[in-house]
Amino acid sequence: MTQSSPFPWSELQIADWVLNLATHISIEQTVRLSKDVSISTHAIASGAASQFPQDRRKTRVYTMISGKLKVQVDTEEDFSVGARSMFRIRPDVKCVVINHYYVDAMLHVTMLTE
Repeated sequence: MTQSSPFPWSELQIADWVLNLATHISIEQTVRLSKDVSISTHAIASGAASQFPQDRRKTRVYTMISGKLKVQVDTEEDFSVGARSMFRIRPDVKCVVINHYYVDAMLHVTMLTE
């Protein structure tokens, strides 16, 4: 007779994977998730800017974790993004994010190879 465990082991394995991934992602370090997908985390201090040069092979999806940023994209009009918002930058387009606010901003960048 086997005794079933009340502990959800499958959930623990998923939680361990997520925790393990989180320990490998440090600020501005890129982690490759698959052949075509990578992610990185960026902290933009109050008053600072971060440049993302054009990449002819990658679409970038930016997810704001916290804070607020002004985004400057090549030929488009500047726009602002806040926490829990997303925006996409197509291949061959560069962008600059600027933190004009009093609190640091955290940004996740997902890079998708075309």
